[in-house]
Amino acid sequence: MIGRGTPAAARDHGSSERRPFHSVLTGFVALVAVVAIVLPLALTGGSGPHHSPLPAAGSSPRWAVPPSAVRWASVEYPITGGCGSDPVQVQQASVLHPPGGPQLAIVLVRCRNAAELPASSLFAYDGAASPTRPLLRATLLQASQDEIVAGVLLARGSTVTLPVAGYSTPDVPQCCPDVHATFAWAWAGGHFERVR
Repeated sequence: MIGRGTPAAARDHGSSERRPFHSVLTGFVALVAVVAIVLPLALTGGSGPHHSPLPAAGSSPRWAVPPSAVRWASVEYPITGGCGSDPVQVQQASVLHPPGGPQLAIVLVRCRNAAELPASSLFAYDGAASPTRPLLRATLLQASQDEIVAGVLLARGSTVTLPVAGYSTPDVPQCCPDVHATFAWAWAGGHFERVR
């Protein structure tokens, strides 16, 4: 009888000795789980997994779409009189970032009109809500048959320059402007100023 009872006693004794170990292990696992939840919350200010990251350094909240992603050829421009059935041609688009100022897109456009020399308009944008909806900041040059773009638009530092050509008198043929100048605009005090 002792031989049969001894293993049973040993099994009961072993079971009673293992219970405290299981309890300690269960408590330890629970503690680790609590720490795993509480610690990240403390480090993120209690915002949990839905915490929104801060904007990247140097990014502009107005440029939901960066200038390089804007489809400038598909934008509706406030050209005086519009282009009618003529398509709009984007001649040039540059980015200007004045010191201490906003990031600006400078866009030169014109109506394609085979009947006459196309006049150009120059616009400045300081943001974009979508690839076809930039936010107009200023109109620098509105289309005029008296002024024709005669060179490359330059946007550097705080200044935009644009070579133009015109006519000294109404008798000068439209094909052959005889007056040349360079227009310039400078960003100062939160807006553009014509400086020449």
